[in-house]
Amino acid sequence: MDASRDGISKLMLAEKEAQAIVRAAREEKTSRLRAAVEEAKGEIASYRAEREARYAQMVAEQAGNKAESENRLQAEFNAEIAKLHGQVNAAKASVVSDLLNAVTSA
Repeated sequence: MDASRDGISKLMLAEKEAQAIVRAAREEKTSRLRAAVEEAKGEIASYRAEREARYAQMVAEQAGNKAESENRLQAEFNAEIAKLHGQVNAAKASVVSDLLNAVTSA
């Protein structure tokens, strides 16, 4: 009888040890999962900050390019206007002369 009680006692002790091992494994798994989640959150925050900084840089570059483009277009416009004024002034005397000849000879 003592042998069977001793066997049952050993089985119950082994079951308790197994439960403790399983509980410890579950706690370890939960702990690793929480750590992985926290690490992922950190990586996501880092990636988001990097992408937002890159976006802000692109926006700033586009704003700079826009101002640069506007200045370049304004300079081209002014050059074209000056060229046209030069052509008008060069042809003005000839046109006036041709008009006077056309009016007086008709």
